[in-house]
Amino acid sequence: MHASAHGQGGLRLAAITGLDTAVVAWDVPEPASRGGLQGFTAFLVDSQKGKGWFLKNHRDNGSSHRCPIQRFRWTIYGLRPGAGYTLYVWPVFEGTGPVPIEGPSSDRRGPMPTEASLARAGRLEFRTETNDQRLIQIQTNRGTYAMPSPPRLAGNEGEEGERRFLGRGLEEFIAGFVVFAGSDDREPSILAHAVDEPVIGEAISSIKHMRLLVDEHAPANDGSDVLKQMRKVRRKAFQVRTKQDTTYFSTQNAVIARGESGNPVAVLISSADFSAEGIYAQANHAMVIADPGVAAAFQERFDALWGPDDAPGVSDRKAVKASAASKGFIELDVQDGDETVPVALTFAPHTWSPRAKSGMDFNRVAAMIGEARHGVFFAQSLLDDVVISKALKDAAGRGVPVYGLIDRVNDSTDPDTIGFVSPATIDRTDAATLTETAALAPEGFPAWSGTPEVRVHHQVMVIDPGTPEAVTISSSGAFTAAASKLDDNHLLIIRNQRVADIFFAEIIRLYDTYRYRYLIGPDGGAHNARRPKPWWQHAYEGPGIPAREQFLPLAKEQRPGAGLSGRERRAAIRKKYTVMVAGLAAAATADK
Repeated sequence: MHASAHGQGGLRLAAITGLDTAVVAWDVPEPASRGGLQGFTAFLVDSQKGKGWFLKNHRDNGSSHRCPIQRFRWTIYGLRPGAGYTLYVWPVFEGTGPVPIEGPSSDRRGPMPTEASLARAGRLEFRTETNDQRLIQIQTNRGTYAMPSPPRLAGNEGEEGERRFLGRGLEEFIAGFVVFAGSDDREPSILAHAVDEPVIGEAISSIKHMRLLVDEHAPANDGSDVLKQMRKVRRKAFQVRTKQDTTYFSTQNAVIARGESGNPVAVLISSADFSAEGIYAQANHAMVIADPGVAAAFQERFDALWGPDDAPGVSDRKAVKASAASKGFIELDVQDGDETVPVALTFAPHTWSPRAKSGMDFNRVAAMIGEARHGVFFAQSLLDDVVISKALKDAAGRGVPVYGLIDRVNDSTDPDTIGFVSPATIDRTDAATLTETAALAPEGFPAWSGTPEVRVHHQVMVIDPGTPEAVTISSSGAFTAAASKLDDNHLLIIRNQRVADIFFAEIIRLYDTYRYRYLIGPDGGAHNARRPKPWWQHAYEGPGIPAREQFLPLAKEQRPGAGLSGRERRAAIRKKYTVMVAGLAAAATADK
């Protein structure tokens, strides 16, 4: 959602909201800013609860408890999806003094502005996005690698509380769709790079009939209790990918649901594999698209990867390459409530050879970057594609704000695509157009290259968020030659402002987190972007990774269906999760 407003003295305010994050910005016109502008004071009110608090920035010059001075933008975390908020902003000039307050508020968040203060403030009302009644649903996690502080500092009790805080419902979002896909004895198709997360494992285990295809090469699958249990259940159609096909395999994670007549009706795609690391450590998301056309394309791909019944574990290579979505983009219109959302989808041709000369066509992505007017923002684990890198540099060169996060750096990565592509354009990256406040804008931070473990794993790019022309580009793989040619990946282009705004807010959250880590170090070194280390991070970075459950235990008494078996156990899981995907039921029943 995009909202904007004006206040006294030409003050302008704007916001772009995600599900639980809002990016807000403010500005004053050039004449006013020459009167000694120091910054802004911002106060946020939860419209439903009637409680408010100052947005504090302890590191800005001039900050104080009575009058915390902000710069030009603030990212607000921890909001409730579908909730309304009101933002009050006061420009602070030399000699104006602090905003008058009434004293501590009843919610113990600190001082409250007086009624007179609120009356002269700039006021902006906005509402966060929601998945309710939507056929395109999105859920992001927090991820310990992408948190500004360890989760225990956020008031979470014990490892179970920290786990739930880090996942932010992503595990339940995926598990809920799995249960939905397997309801009424329908047979879902599940494609996963890895499966060892217990909540999702419980949901998968509750299904009577399914086809599950996993990557034998994924380390998380070694010793996975989830896979061990499913191998024992002979009635399940279960298959593990064998090594005879390729050393490379699918980095896709998808669950395809069928309707009552057996046709595909909805698909969940996830940047996270179904492992503890993907759900709780990395920064990831999952997206549900309840559309028969999109679901059918993923089903066709899955069937080809599954292969013929007389050759288990061997994909039908001809079928993989022959599908329309493997030869180029297929164009679809997804109906999401009152909106018709144009969607384009393609899959990597899967050439099974490191010497391949062709891969996914990134020229379309580059062309859209070339048409960007308001900004290009991205969060990638790796980016070395020449076509996309050149398009990003060209866009920055013509004044379009282009920046994002790249998790890892290799010899092929263009240095200009790391961190900020063009730090000089940072003043135009926010919801409000800045004038004299550009000098207050933060500088970018250097790129860092750490261990091979991926921390930012979204694989998403957003073009022109906050506008009707907004575009989201989502991929199961990074924008690299290897991901395009060797691995099994998809590339999805969605033209919809709501979807783009949700991902934009998440990208800004990640940027703010890593910039904060960079700045808090005593020497300002780029290595600080990885601090502070979470309490179990060493389990993923040391040699000989031990069992995940040793570091992320899921208390059995809190697992849905614990102590039950058979029908009772499946019913308990469905009762907990199906409410999260209730809006998809109509898509299934419509397929008769």
